[in-house]
Amino acid sequence: MRKALTIARMTLLITLRRGTLFALSIVIVGVSTLAFQMARSDGKLINELEIRISYSYGLTYSLLSLMIIALACFTVRSQIDAKNIHLVTSMPLERKWIFTGQAMALVIIAVISEILLLGSVLTNSWWLSKGYDQAERDSAYEKYFKTRREVKPFYRSKRTVALTYAEQKGIDVSQLNGTEWFNLYHEALREETLINSNESRIWKFDLNDIPLKGESVYFNYKFQRGNKREPVKGYFEMTSPGYNIYFKKEIEAHQYAQGQIAVPIDFVPDNGKFEIKFTNTGTNSAVVGRSGLIFSYSKGSLVENINKCFLSQVFHLSVSALVGLCAGIGLTFSVATFMVIMLYLISSGQPVFQLVMKDYEFLAVQTAMDTFLNNVMHTAIWLTKGLQPPELVGNISAGINIEWNTLLFSWLPAVAVYGIIATILGSLMLTSKELDKIQT
Repeated sequence: MRKALTIARMTLLITLRRGTLFALSIVIVGVSTLAFQMARSDGKLINELEIRISYSYGLTYSLLSLMIIALACFTVRSQIDAKNIHLVTSMPLERKWIFTGQAMALVIIAVISEILLLGSVLTNSWWLSKGYDQAERDSAYEKYFKTRREVKPFYRSKRTVALTYAEQKGIDVSQLNGTEWFNLYHEALREETLINSNESRIWKFDLNDIPLKGESVYFNYKFQRGNKREPVKGYFEMTSPGYNIYFKKEIEAHQYAQGQIAVPIDFVPDNGKFEIKFTNTGTNSAVVGRSGLIFSYSKGSLVENINKCFLSQVFHLSVSALVGLCAGIGLTFSVATFMVIMLYLISSGQPVFQLVMKDYEFLAVQTAMDTFLNNVMHTAIWLTKGLQPPELVGNISAGINIEWNTLLFSWLPAVAVYGIIATILGSLMLTSKELDKIQT
């Protein structure tokens, strides 16, 4: 390991002497500050912070990822092209320690860069808040320093909704063309979200974990209507099978207006599972869209969010550097940089591929071949997310708690596989290269 540390120290010294680390720091602070100052919202501190943090952090981190990739490719490729690495390999030193040492140097650069990025965004946020009165600052601090967790109700898939509706109506979906099947789904969705006068609708929630005792959970709701401007009237009821709890609240809400109900923690069952029922007592129908109901409660803090963000993004930048090193060993600088950046862009576009897959899975009739292709495509999509940056910017900017489960089980495995493969391939390629003789 001492040999790897020596290589890491030499790589860092070369980076410092070239001014690369200084230039990288200037770009991070400059771009994040510029993006933060250029973004605008409605003038309210909470909304200003959410928009500015989102734009500044998201844009700068994407640029930082690309710069780390280019730096990794350049670090090893420049040494090979200038034949500096031939001097090192002519010594009794295993090639794996060379790769490990350079990777360690790049990880240290990634750590410094991430600290600068987080520090720049936090400093800009603090400076912006100085221009507001104490009441707005207190409200913003409450939102960001005490993060929240949001839970949506259970919803059936698009295909299940359409098939259930077709079965109720006695419709043979195999006889429908694409347009008819699509229209059938929208009819079914309208039926699922529409609540006529004197009718009720039930949604099921599962909090998975229990909020702290003594606090409240908050039920946020939003109604959609047609061209009617009359307020929606009715009441929400909260019950849980097997538990003797009952909470009721009458409401009067205008369309598209966000409403909130504070539910005392004593009404939340121990298992975190309950049902919300809305009864429409007005004279007009009401519509509750799939994004119209959310339960939220306090969980975590800004410090916890920053720690999770720091660890996950440093890991992502480290893997990006490993892939860049691997490509730089086997390819020229320009080709290696282009290839890894394309892999990064493909990984970043993985959510788009998922939307395409959802549309493909929406087919009315699926054969065994369709199921097989679905599995193959899901595997391919999973593999493409190896360089996908963690989706944390929205949580940071909105003050939402970052869930470890999402990081560990949804994002981390594919990225870790990319890092392992890049390390093995990079070490093997470096070992197989003829670099033991100093050539002139």
